[in-house]
Formats: sequence, C-alpha cells, structure tokens
Amino acid sequence: MRPSQKPHLTDITMDNYLTVSAVGEDAPKVNDAFTVAVRDCGCMIIEARIARLGNNNALVMLLGGSWDAIAKVETSLTRLAEQHKMKIFIERTKFPNTAAEYLPYAIEIVAVQHIDTMHAVVSFLTQRQAIIADLNCHTYTTNRTETQMMQLQIAVDLPADTSIATIRGDFMDFCDQLNLDAIMEPAK
Repeated sequence: MRPSQKPHLTDITMDNYLTVSAVGEDAPKVNDAFTVAVRDCGCMIIEARIARLGNNNALVMLLGGSWDAIAKVETSLTRLAEQHKMKIFIERTKFPNTAAEYLPYAIEIVAVQHIDTMHAVVSFLTQRQAIIADLNCHTYTTNRTETQMMQLQIAVDLPADTSIATIRGDFMDFCDQLNLDAIMEPAK
C-alpha cells in the first residue's frame, strides 16, 4: 500500500487491540479528528461510544489492527488529546471471547430517578456473575408531571451454566421491590 493510500477493510490485520477513553471540552471537530487519526494509522474502530456529557465530549473506543498500526495510533491519539486539551487513557487489550460460557440478554428499565438505582442494578447483576457488555443511562423530565425519570438499557452476558429462569425471576422480584418497570429478554 502506498503511503498516500488509505487502508481498506480487507487490508487491516486485526490481531492487536486497544481501548481508548478520552474526555474533554465539547468541540465539534474532536470526534472527526479522532476517527480520522484512527483510520490514517491503519486501525479499525471495532466498537465506539461518543457522548456529550454536560459540557464535555467523551469518546470510548475499541480499536483493532496490526502491532505497528496500534503503536502508531497510540502516539497519534495521545498527541491529538494534548492538542484538544483532553484527558486520555489508552491500554492494550485482548478481544473478548465469551460466546460459549455466556448467553446475551437485553435489559431495559424505566423508573423514577433515585440516587441508588444504578448501583442497585449493577450490584444485582454482579452478584450473579453477569458481565455488563454495555450500559446506557438517560435521565429526563416528563412533560406532563415534570417527574425526574431514568431509562437504563443494558446488554448483559449471563452465565450459561446457571438457570436463566431463576435469574430472570429474581430480577423481576428485585425490580418489583424497587418499583422499576423492567424487561429482560434474550438479545437478538
């Protein structure tokens, strides 16, 4: 591949992985700059979350590529974070392989906002050796009653060697006790 050519999906060897977390003031061009840098270094964005949190911009990415592309992107993103006055955390990782040991489930919870709800849900799942693959929390005020509400969407991997019916039953009882409107179903 010539230096001026951009890598194509089939040109990228993904045997090395990197997690990147960056947080800084919200600037419209930051997300573009980070994704361009990843591409130009020859890496692939495997998973990413980009969110505006208050006045901050947060990026979380799992990147894949050859060892030299990963080394190059580590340097490039660190330099880019300094330019944009962002805090950055970069760490090499392995691609998770939990397919046979876990079953993917989706959870959705809607409830009145309480200070301990998120902790209670995470604690419930952790006590059952569940792996939280993705968790999104959104708070909002209802139009009609102006009640502070929260919505949790969780992708969770449940241990395949436990009774899913028991976990689901315990989860629904737990939600009833905390007055949480919830659904737990196999992920599609």
